[in-house]
Amino acid sequence: MSNNNKRIVVIGAQTAGLGAATAARKINRNASVTVLERSMNASSSPCGLPYFIGDEIQDINKLTFAQPNVIRDKMGIDLRLKHEVLSIDPNTKSLTCHDINADARYELQYDKLILGMGASPKVPPIDGIDSKGVFTLRSIDDATRIKDYIEKNSPRRAVVVGAGYIGLEMVEALARGGIEVTLVEMLPQILITLDSDIASIVRQRFEENGVKVMTRSPLKNVFCEADGRVSTVQAMGERLSTDLLILALGVTPNVQLARAAGIAIGECGAIITDEHQQTSAPDVFAAGDCCQAKCLVTGRDVYMPLATVAEKQGKIAGENAAGASSSFAGILGTSISGAFGLVFSSTGLTVQAAKKLDIRAAAQAYMGHSHAAYYPNSKPLRLKIVFDPSSGRLLGAQAVGEKGVVARINALVAAIHAGLSVNDLTQLDLPYAPPFGSSWDPIHIVAMMAARKIRAGS
Repeated sequence: MSNNNKRIVVIGAQTAGLGAATAARKINRNASVTVLERSMNASSSPCGLPYFIGDEIQDINKLTFAQPNVIRDKMGIDLRLKHEVLSIDPNTKSLTCHDINADARYELQYDKLILGMGASPKVPPIDGIDSKGVFTLRSIDDATRIKDYIEKNSPRRAVVVGAGYIGLEMVEALARGGIEVTLVEMLPQILITLDSDIASIVRQRFEENGVKVMTRSPLKNVFCEADGRVSTVQAMGERLSTDLLILALGVTPNVQLARAAGIAIGECGAIITDEHQQTSAPDVFAAGDCCQAKCLVTGRDVYMPLATVAEKQGKIAGENAAGASSSFAGILGTSISGAFGLVFSSTGLTVQAAKKLDIRAAAQAYMGHSHAAYYPNSKPLRLKIVFDPSSGRLLGAQAVGEKGVVARINALVAAIHAGLSVNDLTQLDLPYAPPFGSSWDPIHIVAMMAARKIRAGS
């Protein structure tokens, strides 16, 4: 078979998988591109699900980027929904597949294989976890079930377990619907992607909006009524009455197929890939939430299941499977969210993360304004940078405020990618006009404060 007519098979039709298939098709118009997806949904956006539940997005179809007929007819991709892969044989370059609707097995050969199986929600093995009214949120089907349950049962109280971004977004969605919400987190703080001083600002905003926040409180038990509906949960020593329980405990990479095929799995529990998204098996690539990525700050492999990472890795995997030679540099773990009018974001290392990795790091925080303080509607903006105390190299940044967060984090992401120091930040030629910024931007000021700290040797 010629290089142009190669058979490219993708497992998974979500962010990474479908992105890989699309990229492969653009590179090689003559290749056979087949995508196998065990669910009925393709090309969906899990990040938008809390906003659908909170009625900010009315039409669930808007969370699907392309309909199956468009993928098949216009993109020229053989999309097979309700088809699951049972096993991979890298030696014969074949898959054993199951057509769920027809209940039929078949073999499928490939020249290049891309693994985009994603991840599955973590569900603790505790009593009562399978009660009615207990949900995870990962797919369109999950979101539809949650919304239907709320509409039919009109819950007055809800408990959300897990204080990451999805958990916090779900808290806001439920609270805005008039539901009394308790947020339960086993760690000492919410939002592990932020240092505790920044996370505390976010926690305060949630509490000001009537949300009860419990940290250091792992979920212990779930109790239900005689009809099987959830009624009470036990978090540490406290029992909480609830009509609805949302589990937002993070995800576990789907690596069972890869492991069984002898493909190397890393210490993070996800598939190991090189800069070309190539796995340890010849002609097998992986992308998205099922694989690791290299941290650009530390050079170490990390597991960060983010949509932006999945998009980039999928593109690289698809291009290379189709015959290109593309590379993926790595990630900073940049993330952002918002709730109750507050925006919070981070990139690179926190001080807490650096300490766990035995990396020397110092930090400087500054409370400034989104734009010139004298101009109307200026809002407080807290900015924190993390840096090497010797070289001044920027290692990470965090920001929280009602306005101006995105612009600062975007600039600092670029600065970390470029390897800039805090001294470099003081010289950045940032734009200024009173409605949009200040002549000395909060980035400049926090960087000057950090530079003074370095000169003082602290």
